[in-house]
Amino acid sequence: LVPGGKERQDSVYHALKALKNEEELEIILVHDGVRPFVTPEQIRRVIDAARRHGGAVLGSPAQDTLKRVSPEGKVHQTLERTDIWQIQTPQAFQVPLLWRAFTEAYSRNFYGTDEASLLEELQQPVVVIPGSPFNLKITTPEDLLLAEAIFALRRRKKHASRPGV
Repeated sequence: LVPGGKERQDSVYHALKALKNEEELEIILVHDGVRPFVTPEQIRRVIDAARRHGGAVLGSPAQDTLKRVSPEGKVHQTLERTDIWQIQTPQAFQVPLLWRAFTEAYSRNFYGTDEASLLEELQQPVVVIPGSPFNLKITTPEDLLLAEAIFALRRRKKHASRPGV
């Protein structure tokens, strides 16, 4: 365990520094604890993609119409959603590449919203691996209700698949 930072980027950097002497590390995964429904298969796929490409993230294509809105609430633009994805975690990166991304970000005083954005600043490609809408981020009371429903469904499905139940 390491202390968190002021921003997500700082917290991940603290963890990276704690792992600095782990020479056998090839890939680092960053995962939000508020996404409890990620599957082992999704984790395997994002790791495999990071090995091949340097960086990989889970994501889902945007389903809703997206608008750019002013602070006053006025619509400025409708975004074309065909190439818009909602990014999830885990995100996986080759260790040297992630170190370089953090070093460059701090040298430029750049703070990204996730680790992939740090690689984007280096013009380093990051691939998106299809995730699942069930890999939701639990941040609001409504999210918690959805998570409880998903958990109950999975538990019911697990019990129904057991012989003799």
